[in-house]
Amino acid sequence: GDPLSPYLFLLCAEGFTSLLARKELKGRLHGVALCRNAPSISNLLFADDSLIFCQANKDEVQVVSDTLQLYVEASGQCINLEKSSAYFSSNVSVEQKAWIIDKLKVKEVARFDNYLGLPTLIGRRKYETFAFLKERVWRKLQGWKGKMLSKAGKEVLIKAVAQSIPTYTMGVFQLPGKLCDELYSMCARFWWGQVGEERKIHWKSWSFLTQPKTEGGMGFRDLKSFNLAMLAKQGWRLLQDNGSLLYRYFKAKYFPRCDFLDATDCQNSSYVWKSLLAAQPILKKGCYWRVGNGASIRVLKDCWLPNHPTKKILFPPEEDIWEWRVSDLVDWQTHQWDRERIMALFHQFDAEAILQVPLSRRVAQDGLVWSFTKRGRYTVRSGYFVAKQLRKDELNAGESSEHRALGFLWSRLWKAVVPSKIKIFSW
Repeated sequence: GDPLSPYLFLLCAEGFTSLLARKELKGRLHGVALCRNAPSISNLLFADDSLIFCQANKDEVQVVSDTLQLYVEASGQCINLEKSSAYFSSNVSVEQKAWIIDKLKVKEVARFDNYLGLPTLIGRRKYETFAFLKERVWRKLQGWKGKMLSKAGKEVLIKAVAQSIPTYTMGVFQLPGKLCDELYSMCARFWWGQVGEERKIHWKSWSFLTQPKTEGGMGFRDLKSFNLAMLAKQGWRLLQDNGSLLYRYFKAKYFPRCDFLDATDCQNSSYVWKSLLAAQPILKKGCYWRVGNGASIRVLKDCWLPNHPTKKILFPPEEDIWEWRVSDLVDWQTHQWDRERIMALFHQFDAEAILQVPLSRRVAQDGLVWSFTKRGRYTVRSGYFVAKQLRKDELNAGESSEHRALGFLWSRLWKAVVPSKIKIFSW
């Protein structure tokens, strides 16, 4: 309960990482790197968990052991060896493993099934890997007495509990479509009052129930679209935070010569990377460049015209300017667009859109902006809206005129000052 204890713990942890960094700087400790240009990592810390990486030889294991002992003596903290373990790569011999385990006094593990509530190794059988989410949702739904709950109570439980269980996992991995469909079925059976093996009529499809309340639905979460919106948030971090360890690793391994929006899949890529690429269309739909000095923006390939239909040049000029940057269209003596050059090169429709883009007097750096929020920052809510629109476009299921005509009626219904169960009965 001491408010200073967390800060003291952080200070000690900082000293511990500094000891490891000094050993690595002297060449006595070598971390792990995923590829040639990726940064080397000798340790990772999360709360009170410590992951230490080194080569499986006697010298480096001795360095790790001495560093841990020095830390114990200096901080007064003790290492719980019963909760500590060693994980080896397939290249380590049996004799080396035995010596290291005896030296560190820890046990060996063949694999880590889960860490921080997420699976660590994902093979081809992805449905079985994430089946634990279905079991957790099923246990929640079975624990509620559906016959004793009103429709309003069921709505709250489905939205706040059942559909929130997979959220943490969906921020890292794309869930299999079969698993999402089964989660839909479980929530739909609970909503329509089905208990056990009995059958109830589902008066509306689940896809209809996931529509917003202003369009006649119940506003339940479309897990597939929400999953992509959560992953797009991680992609947005890769676009904005270029100094993070995550960005440096992914940049070195998956898109060393381009940015995340232009990255593609490759052989033997991780499932995390495949999941992020699945959310890439959302960011392409909503991101555009805010012009600063124009040095980072490609004239024809990038989205940088905010009030344009596609945010890109619609009519490419006859002159070959594929490698041109936006900075080549600016007269830097007056800090204004080179009007004569733009009007000569581009179609009038594109030229007028270019001239309407404001230029920065401070000559700031170019920056990516999210077009569906006022502040230009990505939010999961706006990303979910974009994901739903993209899915409608794929299914050719645009908004019907009936929904638009009844939108006012639905808004009046859900804003009425009456108990929620009466609103749902009216619905």
